[in-house]
Amino acid sequence: MAETAKTNESGVTNPLPGLPLIESSLFLTMANDLGLSEEEIRIGCDLFEQGYAIFDFPDPQIDARIEGIKQRLGPRYGIDLANPEAD
Repeated sequence: MAETAKTNESGVTNPLPGLPLIESSLFLTMANDLGLSEEEIRIGCDLFEQGYAIFDFPDPQIDARIEGIKQRLGPRYGIDLANPEAD
């Protein structure tokens, strides 16, 4: 049975169910009608066109959170955090 267009909780209808709207060729034509802010549209367009987006993460403690994650996971996975070449 073929899927039909589905409306999400925001009231946005995705005409191609099973394909995330951000990956759809229709995203650019629908972007202004999605109720997004200018920044959200910019991020969406960057994701669509480039496959990635650069944006400020709105968490003033993000650096401390990242450092905590690195300190917990580095030893667990044998990552030498003192080595700038370490992945």
